Amino acid sequence: MQEILAPIPQKLTSPRLMLRPYQEGEGAMVYQLVASNRDRLIDHFPKTITQLTDEARGELFIKNKLAEWHAQKGYVFGMWEASGQQYIGQISAKNIDWEIPRAELSYYIDQAYEGKGFVKEALLLLIKFCFDHLHTQKLFIRTTPTNTRSGKLAESCGFRNEGIIRKDFLTYDKTLSDVVYYGMTAEDYHSSL
Repeated sequence: MQEILAPIPQKLTSPRLMLRPYQEGEGAMVYQLVASNRDRLIDHFPKTITQLTDEARGELFIKNKLAEWHAQKGYVFGMWEASGQQYIGQISAKNIDWEIPRAELSYYIDQAYEGKGFVKEALLLLIKFCFDHLHTQKLFIRTTPTNTRSGKLAESCGFRNEGIIRKDFLTYDKTLSDVVYYGMTAEDYHSSL
C-alpha cells in the first residue's frame, strides 16, 4: 500500500457544492435520503440499500466509511449545497488499488436535485482530488447498460467508454448484469487541463 503523507483535503467546494466526509451523528440523515430514493437506487447500489435498513445502520455505515477514510481504502464524501445546510447525495473514490494506483468513482443524488448539474460538478471535484491529492494513475466508473444517464455523465467529464464486461455485477435481486466500464488515465486528465 502506498501511504499518502501529504494532508488530504477534508472539504472540496465549488460555487454550488460542498463535499466533505461524513461525521458521526449523520447516519439518520444518510439513511433517510437513501430510503426516500430506494426505488431509484436499488438496481445500482444494492450493497448500500442492504446496509442502510434503518437509522442505527445508517450510523454504522458512517463509522465504516470514516474507518475506510483513515485506512486509505476509500474516500466517501457527503454532498451538500454550498451553504452546508442541505444534504443532497454522496460521491466516493472506492476500491482503491494502491499498486497501480487506481480508484472506482461512484455517486448518487436525491431525486429533487437530479438533472441539475450537481453530480457533474461533484464528479469534477472528485476527479481533481484523485489525480492531484491521491496521485492516481487511473479512475473508472462502472454502470449497468440501462443507466445511460450515468454513462453520458462520465463521458461529459472526460471518461472514455472502455467496453462491456459481461455478467460482472450482482443486482439487489441477485441477477447478474453486464457492466459498462468508463476510464480516465492521469494522461487523459492532465492533457485536458
